[in-house]
Amino acid sequence: MVRYLHILLLAGLVFGCESLQKNPSDITYFGGTIDNPKSDWVYLYKGEILVDSTVLDSNQSFLFSLPKEMRGLYKFVIKPEYQYIFFEPG
Repeated sequence: MVRYLHILLLAGLVFGCESLQKNPSDITYFGGTIDNPKSDWVYLYKGEILVDSTVLDSNQSFLFSLPKEMRGLYKFVIKPEYQYIFFEPG
C-alpha cells in the first residue's frame, strides 16, 4: 500500500509540474535607444500604474521583456519626456 502511494506521489510530481522556463514566443520585447537622455531610467506605465522600469545601458539603450498578453495603450517615460505606445499581439 505504501509502495503504491509513493508511485502515485511521484507520478503526480512529474506530470503536475509546469516547466519553469518561458517559451520565447510568450514574450514581447520593447526597446530602443535614447539620444541625449536627461535621466538614466526608463519607466513603463499603464495609465497611472507603473508596470516596469529599467536603466539605460552604456549605449543609452533600454530593453523591456514583457508578457505577450499585454495589450493596450502604455506610456514610457524618460523624465521629463514621455511617449505613448500601443501593444497588440501579432
